Amino acid sequence: MSLLSPIFLLGLAGLALPIVAHFWGRERPRVVPFAAIRFLQAAEARITQRKKIRDPWLLALRLLLLLTMIVAIARPVSWTSSTLNVVREPHDAVILVDTSASMDLRTAGRSQRYHAHNRILALVDALPAGTRLGFISSDPHGLQVEITDIHGRVLEASDQWAQGTPRLGNWTLTDALPAAAALLSGSEGSRLRVIYAIGDSTARGLGTLPPSFEGGIRVLPVATDLEDAASDKSSRDHVGISAVSWEPDLELSSRAIRVHATLFRHGPKREDNVPTSVTAVLEIDDAEVARADVVLIPGHESTLEFSHTLDDLEHQHAAVVRLSGMEQDPLAFDNTRHLWISAHARPEILIVNGDPSEQRANDEVFFLGAAAGSTSTNTPTRIQLRGTAPGQFERNLREHGDESLREVDVLLLANVEALQPESIQVVRRRIEQGMGLWITVGGRVVPSQYNERFADILPLPLRGTTYANSAPGRTQIGNEGIAPVVLGHPIFSGQGADLDLGSTRTHRMMLLEPDARRPTQVAVAFNNGAPALITRELGKGRVALLTTTIDRAWGDLPLRPGFVPLVQQTLAWLAGEAAQQKSARLRVGESYRLPTEGPYRVSTPAGDLLSVLGPTPGAPVAGQTLFSETHAPGHYEIHRPGDHEKNAAIPFVVQVDPLESDTHRLPIAEAPSDSATLPIDVHQPRWRTLLWLAVLLVALESLLRLIRARGSAVNDRK
Repeated sequence: MSLLSPIFLLGLAGLALPIVAHFWGRERPRVVPFAAIRFLQAAEARITQRKKIRDPWLLALRLLLLLTMIVAIARPVSWTSSTLNVVREPHDAVILVDTSASMDLRTAGRSQRYHAHNRILALVDALPAGTRLGFISSDPHGLQVEITDIHGRVLEASDQWAQGTPRLGNWTLTDALPAAAALLSGSEGSRLRVIYAIGDSTARGLGTLPPSFEGGIRVLPVATDLEDAASDKSSRDHVGISAVSWEPDLELSSRAIRVHATLFRHGPKREDNVPTSVTAVLEIDDAEVARADVVLIPGHESTLEFSHTLDDLEHQHAAVVRLSGMEQDPLAFDNTRHLWISAHARPEILIVNGDPSEQRANDEVFFLGAAAGSTSTNTPTRIQLRGTAPGQFERNLREHGDESLREVDVLLLANVEALQPESIQVVRRRIEQGMGLWITVGGRVVPSQYNERFADILPLPLRGTTYANSAPGRTQIGNEGIAPVVLGHPIFSGQGADLDLGSTRTHRMMLLEPDARRPTQVAVAFNNGAPALITRELGKGRVALLTTTIDRAWGDLPLRPGFVPLVQQTLAWLAGEAAQQKSARLRVGESYRLPTEGPYRVSTPAGDLLSVLGPTPGAPVAGQTLFSETHAPGHYEIHRPGDHEKNAAIPFVVQVDPLESDTHRLPIAEAPSDSATLPIDVHQPRWRTLLWLAVLLVALESLLRLIRARGSAVNDRK
């Protein structure tokens, strides 16, 4: 412990003032005339005065208050084992502070934001006279202070940031360097330009910062956790939920769902680590429905599974997976994850109709649309269908790229000529991100073109079309039936019996080339063994190929009773995680792209109802409406005017980026000292505690004076 301004200890001489005041305030003796002795001759007059201080406790309190204020003005500090480098000569500098979610980590009972504020105080104290200073945070919408000679403005901004409620975003220091450099763009002459980057020693903090930035700007790192690293504390040992997901549990019931949660314990792997028992709780619509216990050791993860049967099939339900009894966990934000669930997925299907017709019965997708919207089965699905023509579809891909397929869960190419290579690349990227693709063949599908352009997407290459039971010299066209479906395929998970497609008669089909290198699965086959419905997985997405038509051109499949469940279950499987989890993809600070022009109303986790008008100026796509107030994790709902159905709202959730939970410390060394920089020790200010003590002493002093005054008033009345 030492003092930054010991000269102010001369004020200790003022401790004599309360003592003088107490003696000065003693009562003067009074002469009281008494009738019985007025004629007696007075002897030598003597006056005895009390030598005892009347209010010793009040005097001691005032002395302690004065002592506390004097020591606080002298600015006591405790020095840590870390140092920071400061440029020796006057220069222009910007303090760039890390505002990412990982700064919520508590070490030594304090968050990294608190330690960062102390680093700023030490840095400002050490800057040479004449240095101009600015302030900026990694949050794009956070506090900023332009370059100024008045360092008090920077200190006010730092104090406001440290005491405020931060937005738990995933903004890295590296991403904020251009904005910090922009504040230095007005520097004059040959003054050095420096960015003091203050943050934790993680990969998303100081771990990826370069030593310099464009234009010769020097970047000096200032770590908030160096003393923690020096003492090898285990305060970074914490538990969090890294991922949550859900899926319908059709094997159990049409109302059942399964919720998966992945728990991870962060911290150093050591032999002396003690396993931690953690309790995870599943809440649906604010009611606890399940809980499970798991034991974790540092550096390992564990997956939990909850099963629950929903009473309401019509609505989306707000679900929360949280860790119970984790009040002492150093990092709290990842102890809770949110998601929307329902008994059945509601995927959005985009159908590209390659052979439209004015006669509904002859239209390529008439029967598919009727089957997808049917609710006559035991496991009804709620599917949103949109249709488009091939030309319009490719124009949208050219103009908007991946954005045109952002809300699409399943793309169905129904007898469509091979797309252009540029369009196929967009489709492939979306499949790898989780979108499903269903290709149905017909007269417009040319095998050579599909094999060339869809080569790495198709489950198997196309060989060509053939007529059923055809053979050389045979003129009569036969029919081919469909064998019982493969119940072991994921499409038919929970299906207890065949789909009754055996009566189907197909007179034409598309044959495929075998390729053992491709991991494919046959879901439905013809009686002759040729695949009728074959699938594969590509990245996070899924692809299905139907080797006959979806209409009546090549057979009567659409007329069979099993066609409806075949369509619904195939679409649901292709949608997969895309339909069920797309509402959970937003991270704090990301904008939700609304499907059409507003107005909208959005309900937030805090219960506020915000109005959103469109289109949004500066949106990536002209005419698009964006909702950007995603600062808090939790459940959101978008309401459109005129939607009166209870389940018409568009739900989505906002989560803190799981990468922010990784508090693994990288070996960030302080920038080496050179002729331009001066290493200084980092101190922890202690005068704030003394100032709070002084406030308490003032309150006690006022209370004692009040008690004393009331006591004197009572004595006077007596």
